[in-house]
Amino acid sequence: PSSLVVSSGTCNESGVQRKSSTDNTPAVSVGEDGEYIGNNVNFSTSNAQSSAVHSYNGGRVNLTAGLIITQGLRSFGLRALDSGTIQATGITIETSGGEGQGALAGANGKITLDQVNITTTGQRGDGLAAVGSGAIIFGSNLQISTSGQSPPEVEDKDSADGASYGALARDGGSITLERSVIETRGRAGIGIYVIQEGKEGSTFYGNGLKIYTYSTLSAGVVVEGSSSQLNLTASEIQTAEREAVGFWAYNGAQASLANVQINTIESLADGILAHDAGTQVRLTGVDIQTRGQFSYGIYATGASTVSASGLSVRTTGNASRGVAVVDSGTTVTIENATITTAGVDAPGLFAWDGATIDATNASVAAAGANSAAIHMRGGLRNGTLTAPVQVSVTGGSLSASQGPIVLADGARGVLTLSDSVVLSPGTVDGQLTFVRVTEAGGTPSDFTLSVDRVAGIVGAFSVTGSGHTVDAAFNRSSWTGDLVVDPANTVNVALARSWWSGQATNATSISVDQSSTWRITGSSTAGTVTNA
Repeated sequence: PSSLVVSSGTCNESGVQRKSSTDNTPAVSVGEDGEYIGNNVNFSTSNAQSSAVHSYNGGRVNLTAGLIITQGLRSFGLRALDSGTIQATGITIETSGGEGQGALAGANGKITLDQVNITTTGQRGDGLAAVGSGAIIFGSNLQISTSGQSPPEVEDKDSADGASYGALARDGGSITLERSVIETRGRAGIGIYVIQEGKEGSTFYGNGLKIYTYSTLSAGVVVEGSSSQLNLTASEIQTAEREAVGFWAYNGAQASLANVQINTIESLADGILAHDAGTQVRLTGVDIQTRGQFSYGIYATGASTVSASGLSVRTTGNASRGVAVVDSGTTVTIENATITTAGVDAPGLFAWDGATIDATNASVAAAGANSAAIHMRGGLRNGTLTAPVQVSVTGGSLSASQGPIVLADGARGVLTLSDSVVLSPGTVDGQLTFVRVTEAGGTPSDFTLSVDRVAGIVGAFSVTGSGHTVDAAFNRSSWTGDLVVDPANTVNVALARSWWSGQATNATSISVDQSSTWRITGSSTAGTVTNA
């Protein structure tokens, strides 16, 4: 039979095939008070703007089993808008035309899917799309695969207009998915994309999802816009190519991830990327693993905020920082976390240019060469002196195998260690090193260390180069190690109810209160030594 229009009453069909080969003509169109019920049906369209099933103006469609195929430009498998509804169970949808979404809910349209397989191959052929205010899609037990890709000249995600998304919520649309699999194979493809265009944000709720991307410039999940929200639980995200981030939130987006596993395999593929003021990412029980070079576990920039509890981060590539925080106003708060890095130049925690890190009961371990547990960086950025950073570690442990516990590299800022942090330093220049202060491109450090109630500190405190200002205060703590300072620096050490065993070279001042002890183990030099 040819195409069908139902504008009133109920049409019930079983085992029927319907085809449309005319532009702007759906195989089945249901509007007004019409209702269509189809079982084991086969619908196909071959021309432009010809959806297989179109429900509008209060039309109702219910499909059980069957096959839907569209081939033309902007020809959707299912389309519902203007109070139209579609329910489908056990069907297969295939689209091959450009912008041929598998299922599209427009403004005030609603689509409910269960046990549905969707495959799209055209550019911008999204699997699911909820676009417009009141657009709603509910899905469970879905299998979604997209392979449409952006043109070869596209070099970044922001301009990837030809890419296809597994699920797109835009302009106030809302999608809820459970127990589903999303795969994207096209260049710059995104598994789940939640975007705000205009004033109205979009929402996505997912549980029990598996999200896989297999192309460069791709992303597992992207959330954008100050009114956009995403909640994802008990799910898995994996990317397989370079420059393919696991999760990305920006431009004020709000996101919550709980019991989610994120794995990236190639280089320049961060586990979680957050940037822009107002962006907030909340992580609970999230497990992140990156394997490529320059692939950070968490990378927060641009005054964004990330809070994490029960976090696990593992990076194995060179220059792949566990948690990297950059820019004034950017804050990462970590509680009950495990962070391990294995690559060269891969610190566990990295702070630069005004960033703030607050870690409580975190286990941070850096195993690679030249990798510190904590790296506080300073120096110039675009010709301007970077802003002071703040890092606070309360409880937990810090270890480095082939680097210092703390590297202050031209850093301006304050590091606080408190509440029985367990420290296990690595070897630098043949000696265990607690703190190493150096220049960054000729810029000296202005570094303050505050240690409170930390026992058993071992390793040298070295200050190399010149022009540094360092203040180190120990309260109710114990340290065994030498203070080794190059000439032409200002380095002050204060002990309050603390114990230090070691020698000092070129210290500016050493203050030892009456409740403290400095056990001098070798020839020492200091501008002043006070004991009061």
